[in-house]
Amino acid sequence: MEKTNTGHKKYWLPLIWCALIVAIVIVGSRQMATIPEKCNVIMALEFAHSVSQVDSCVAPAYCTCGTADIVANTSYDYFFIVLYTALIMVAFVIFWRLISYKRIPRYWWFLMAIPGSMDYIENWHIIHFASSPPSYSLFWLYMVVVRIKWAFAMFFVMLILLVAIYLLLSLIDRLSVALSPNS
Repeated sequence: MEKTNTGHKKYWLPLIWCALIVAIVIVGSRQMATIPEKCNVIMALEFAHSVSQVDSCVAPAYCTCGTADIVANTSYDYFFIVLYTALIMVAFVIFWRLISYKRIPRYWWFLMAIPGSMDYIENWHIIHFASSPPSYSLFWLYMVVVRIKWAFAMFFVMLILLVAIYLLLSLIDRLSVALSPNS
């Protein structure tokens, strides 16, 4: 049985995808504007290799923005997580429709939620580290969570780029057909 899209129905997923990209750019730029340039704490915390490195990242001598700004930025990140998780899901639905007409297996929905879930846990740790000294047991869990998040996120970033290229090429093809003298 062949699946056909008629009228506006075939455009809703790409439109949602584009809207999510715009929202992510707006929220991401707003989030980056909340951190002074001298405070590179978030990326340093993401890839810290030891408890002492985390402790030095949130120490006032290293971070001129203060722990209140770290907490505010991390709290703001929760909105960003919702947006990029939705983008992952929409991009995957577009991809799945290209390769199959069957329903998406349930385990894929779980896998698509892993980067956002790990980011929520990571943010909790960052807020905790900013308010009290990090312990080794919490740091070990934090480090595992961050590595899992990035491992899954890289796969979905590549998928999002693949869908972006497909949508761009599809748009170019439709425009060339619509603007051709034979149409």
